[in-house]
Amino acid sequence: MRNAPSRGADVYGLSAYLRGHRAAPSRASYLVEPLRLLCEAVCGAQTLHPHVLQQVGVGHGDAVLRWDWYAACVLVADFDSARGNRKRHRHAETTARIRLETLLKRCLKRVEHFQGRVDFWPDLDVNDVLLDYRLLAGVLALCLAECGYTGALDYVREEAGELLQEGEGDPYVAAVVLGLTGTYRETYRDGQGALGILAWAVENGRALLKGAVRDLAIAEDLEERVASIRKIARQQAEPEEPEPWAPPFAVAEPLTLAVFPDMSHLPGKKKADSSLSHTAQSPLAEHGHLAKKLLSLVPVPDLQAFVAALDAEFPWYRVVTRSLAADLGRGRFARFRNVLLHGKPGSAKTRYARRVLELAGLQTVLYSAAGASDSTWGSTSRQWSTGRLSTVAGLIARVQQANVGIVLDELDKLPPQGVGGQNGRLDEALLPFLESTSARALFDSYVECSLDLSAPSYFATANDLTRVSGPLRDRFRIIEAPLPTLADLPVIARTMQAEILSEQGLDPAWSEPLAQDELDILASRWRGGSLRGLRRLVEVLVDGRPAGAAH
Repeated sequence: MRNAPSRGADVYGLSAYLRGHRAAPSRASYLVEPLRLLCEAVCGAQTLHPHVLQQVGVGHGDAVLRWDWYAACVLVADFDSARGNRKRHRHAETTARIRLETLLKRCLKRVEHFQGRVDFWPDLDVNDVLLDYRLLAGVLALCLAECGYTGALDYVREEAGELLQEGEGDPYVAAVVLGLTGTYRETYRDGQGALGILAWAVENGRALLKGAVRDLAIAEDLEERVASIRKIARQQAEPEEPEPWAPPFAVAEPLTLAVFPDMSHLPGKKKADSSLSHTAQSPLAEHGHLAKKLLSLVPVPDLQAFVAALDAEFPWYRVVTRSLAADLGRGRFARFRNVLLHGKPGSAKTRYARRVLELAGLQTVLYSAAGASDSTWGSTSRQWSTGRLSTVAGLIARVQQANVGIVLDELDKLPPQGVGGQNGRLDEALLPFLESTSARALFDSYVECSLDLSAPSYFATANDLTRVSGPLRDRFRIIEAPLPTLADLPVIARTMQAEILSEQGLDPAWSEPLAQDELDILASRWRGGSLRGLRRLVEVLVDGRPAGAAH
């Protein structure tokens, strides 16, 4: 049980700001206000001597923690003393930033020191000590984030993501997570107060969720998503290495990942022989140049532009689009959790999946599962003359990009269980690629070593979900693909018109968009549902126009 001074202090912690229980610091507000409120809740309204803090129970018996609380109180008191004097206030903000950063580093180091070693200090209630350090670290990070510190902002972003994963799935938390992925344009200057980054992030995230929150559809979707996250976290969670602290205003280094390890164990020459055919080349000659090479990771795109582009092309997928945007918002590079879109034919599942990946900036391959009767998806040993990398590793090697996109089309068209299988099955070969744990070190029989294939994103489509094997369903987040309605007709018809003209080798810019009377004709023949019939109608209208003339 927590000691008296800390009881109730959680209402002043970082999570209270991320949940919306406390108002986010506004632009030009008092820089250390969150820390002042927390210190008053834990230590009292007056700055006290450490021995007095010990008497009232601050620190849970840990002297270092008690001194850290005292340092936080003194920091606030020193900053308060400069209020009202503009020159001194500017100097006080400079000093406060340095002291906030120093104290935060010490708190994070102490958290790392205690974690996993609870039994080493039988005289301490280590769990309470950890709670206090996390409470203090969170508020310190919030204050530093309002100064523009990138490392502190990353800490706040991760805390918001963890709240979402732990079940805090209301639209406010979702808005914070989405908003913090944007780029804040203001620059911090000492003496001008907080930047208001968190308040801006809330408004930015709400703009992304606008429309979906209105009918509460996004809330239901988030609850389903958070439940799935909790299940996966219990089964597959792995401890992550703490990220190094980033200095203020640091330029972010490019995101990279080493997919291929050292391959010196392979025979042959590293340099390819141009006189030999592909099948005569050794794996080392083909892919040796990728050994230990840091391949680029496509960063998270502008989420507002991402959502706007998909809404313009697929308005009937609005709720799904916002759920996928939230996926992007949780990571530091573009990646989606495995998604299986299922529904009636003609709902544009495949086209939507491809556009999602393309708009995220990912190089994408469409892999048809219809009738696949072997396991050539996986790698083929170099003992065979047709040996090659797995499909995913081959795509990564070709484009030299670690996070790519895969669309597994018609996943329900695989041969039934018990039919064939002598050459392997695609649904079985896919399984390790879809597990984040195994994908981090997936053995490739062609290069005879483990590759890190944890960055790709997988989308799958199916009409009949019952024909998809249970193990595959368990590895996907299943989303029912909505069907377009008559209200979506103008957008769909004009998109189809542009596609048809492009396929005919014509520039859509030189053609007049479908007029209202043409749309009325389409509306009289198509009342919603499958898009295939609608496309045939649009083709008739486009072909019926006078050649070379605008309508």
